[in-house]
Amino acid sequence: MELRRWQADVLLAISALLWGTTFVAVKEAVTELPAELIIAIRFLIGFLFLALVFGPACRKNRWNCLHTGIILGLILGVAYWYQTTGLRYTSPSASAFITGMNIVFVALIDSLLAKRFPSRKVLLGVATATAGLLILTWTSRFQARPGDLLTLFCAVLFGLHIVLTARWIKGCDPRIMTILQFGVVSALFWLVLPATWHPVTFTGRHLVILLLLGLFPTGIAFLFQTTAQKYTPPIHTAIILSAEPVFAALFSLARGTDTVSFRLICGGLLIVLGTYFSAAEEPVKADAKSVPGNSNIAGV
Repeated sequence: MELRRWQADVLLAISALLWGTTFVAVKEAVTELPAELIIAIRFLIGFLFLALVFGPACRKNRWNCLHTGIILGLILGVAYWYQTTGLRYTSPSASAFITGMNIVFVALIDSLLAKRFPSRKVLLGVATATAGLLILTWTSRFQARPGDLLTLFCAVLFGLHIVLTARWIKGCDPRIMTILQFGVVSALFWLVLPATWHPVTFTGRHLVILLLLGLFPTGIAFLFQTTAQKYTPPIHTAIILSAEPVFAALFSLARGTDTVSFRLICGGLLIVLGTYFSAAEEPVKADAKSVPGNSNIAGV
């Protein structure tokens, strides 16, 4: 099924909205459960859901994105570990705005892979978003909270993931690409879990939270993003996904998890402006030869 640009944009907007609602839920879960367990169950649910719905159709297609799916899955898994662990030590709104800085890293990574110096707009975006990050996260002792630093590493990896997905998705079935990544992430953290395990009380409320996270913001939203990236460049994707921290902050404030403050408003606004400046130019098209394991996949 072919999509028009506006249809792809709608899918991305839905993804941003769904992801914006997750920060409060993950914050509640990670204070009681290990991050590794949350990620393992969340992505297992997403994997089983998509495999059940799309498995028969996927078997008819070539698994020509196996190598790229594994690589993207590993990047995605590490990014989610940084984000989920970081939420234990920072607020949902701060986590959302810092995660939104992935757009800045999309622009920087795209420039790096295209072997060109970042434009003035990108540099302005980096400076503006960095100023917002300092206002939002630094304490009076000029020290960043550990959760904010972990989330910043997450934003770097999400930016890399968006750029690489855009370069590698053209020759792949988005359903297969998404299912592969979810399988890799889930398997990775089930393997890691015994080394980090400590006794916890797993309740029915935890199961409901993880079930909702696995089905909607993970399974559906991620499939929507991966599908949309076949029809829109990474910078355009990043612009629309910049709405995610705004949705997250509004949801967190409505739930009473965060309170309105000068630092939240000013820092968040500067980060959003920085991401807008960074996303102001279209990326250079990638060479298909840059795709590992499959030289037939056209880049973006």
